[in-house]
Amino acid sequence: MTNLIRTFIAVKIDTGPVLKKMIQHLKGSLDSSGIKWVDVNNMHLTLKFIGDTMPGQLEQIISVLKEISGSFPVFSFELDGLGYFRSRGVPKVFFIKINENDKLKNLADEINIRLEETGFKREERNFHPHLTIARIKYLKDKQIFYSLTDKYRSYPFQKVPVENIILYHSILKSYGPLYKELAVVRLKEL
Repeated sequence: MTNLIRTFIAVKIDTGPVLKKMIQHLKGSLDSSGIKWVDVNNMHLTLKFIGDTMPGQLEQIISVLKEISGSFPVFSFELDGLGYFRSRGVPKVFFIKINENDKLKNLADEINIRLEETGFKREERNFHPHLTIARIKYLKDKQIFYSLTDKYRSYPFQKVPVENIILYHSILKSYGPLYKELAVVRLKEL
């Protein structure tokens, strides 16, 4: 039996009324039999997926996050519009776009660099911030999906304050993932 746990670092997203209403609208407009929607209480923006982690490494990760947090003041970003990622030409991940934000990118890059210096694997893909709202196995009516995505391609959902970075334990369950906060690290006050 292994002691490894799945971990990641993220910003928690408190879903506002406009975003909640939009997600309900999307659920009502799309046949959800082939779509797995993210629970609005589990919304987060992943800054770094770490993956398998030994319990003894947690303090090291938290220490790095505390060091980083002293260099990054509280900031915010905007959730603005719908998008999707494809796999083999078919939509697979449905998401809310995040306006380009240098502070967010710099924070994710710094976490990646600093954790690599302590022995964790560096993320090789470029950081592409997005808020996943659903994973798609198949779409019964692709035309409705494309129409909705096009209609709300640019749509201001809400502003998200970034005051903390959170180290999460991801526990995979049959009904979906369960996220447990292992550490909440406050960014520097202005």
